[in-house]
Amino acid sequence: LARRARRIESLKRMLARMEAVIEARGKDPEHQKAPGGDQGIQVRTIKGTGGGDNFVRVEEYEVDTGLLKEYREYQKQLAQEKGDWTEKHEHSGEIVKVYIGGDPAAEV
Repeated sequence: LARRARRIESLKRMLARMEAVIEARGKDPEHQKAPGGDQGIQVRTIKGTGGGDNFVRVEEYEVDTGLLKEYREYQKQLAQEKGDWTEKHEHSGEIVKVYIGGDPAAEV
């Protein structure tokens, strides 16, 4: 039980760190230049192109899918540790009602 509690606290701390990164990005004036940059889910990459007198610095923004995937995985693991996660199962086939003694009022 103590190990489980430690895992839960560790997962909560890591989620809080990821949320802090997202929040800091959203407040960063450099990120706010990009469409949706105030949401904090984009990552900024600075690249250089050209050479010599033609060298140009270029900023690129894209959704940080790696961070978002890890965030979802940590949320899922936390929910599983807490017992709040159930897998959805698809059932196929025909539903058949069974009556005890032929009486529909005694449906099982």
